[in-house]
Amino acid sequence: MSIQSEKQKEKVESSSKQTSTPSGTSLSGTSLSGTPLSGSPSSEALGKKKDARAKRESPLRLVLVLTMVCAVAAAALAGVNELTKKPIERARYRFKLASVNKVLPECDNDPGKETVKITGPGGEKITVYRCLKGGEVVAVAYSVDTEKNKNPPYSGVIEVLVGVSQEGRIVTSPKDKVVGVSILNHSETPGLGAQITGDAFLRSFADQNFVGRNLSKGTQSCGHQGDCRKWAVRKDDPGGFVDVISGATISTRAVTEAVQRALAVFNSKKEEMFRDE
Repeated sequence: MSIQSEKQKEKVESSSKQTSTPSGTSLSGTSLSGTPLSGSPSSEALGKKKDARAKRESPLRLVLVLTMVCAVAAAALAGVNELTKKPIERARYRFKLASVNKVLPECDNDPGKETVKITGPGGEKITVYRCLKGGEVVAVAYSVDTEKNKNPPYSGVIEVLVGVSQEGRIVTSPKDKVVGVSILNHSETPGLGAQITGDAFLRSFADQNFVGRNLSKGTQSCGHQGDCRKWAVRKDDPGGFVDVISGATISTRAVTEAVQRALAVFNSKKEEMFRDE
């Protein structure tokens, strides 16, 4: 064999030693028998790390998703509220004007365009709608609510509109058997407290001759012929003039007190209500 062949053989053997792995091992870091070598992570350990990472990330991902959903829902609700707010306000205003015309006598003017602003005894702002005949204010309409009642409603707040004549009596229409008291807003139970909106109950605020009651000395109401009764529900006081609604005593008391308070506002603010502008 030539010297050149021997040198080539030595180079091949040297290269083999450099690239070979320890006996019984593979390039993947495991022994030929499948046993992991020391210091090399197994596929099982890597899987456990991935599971642990996923468990940590899962609650955070859920929170982020829920936050995004809530933000989108809140934005949608805000948009819908903004779109419907003004139409609802206009509808309520139209309903109130219709109720104003109902609780007032026939007027020469449009009460909705003849208003004055006053401050009630408790500091509340009150819009007064004025009814004119022959250029003279003959009656006014305004609303009060039950927020300051000693006898609160069964649910929510009741807003009561009253029409009051220049003499301080609740406006009545014997021809139509309508009393100048109307319920603008309430949350009472349907079929029970909700009966406060019915004419049968509201007629309690007129005397036997169908003349609107007034408020005398804050505790009494005197009829057309001077017969005075206590401003109370008959169930609570036999001397009262308001008949209780069956199953809705709480609602009856609340409205009765609200109308009484409305007439108290009239007694203290009459000059401002009827003053010429």
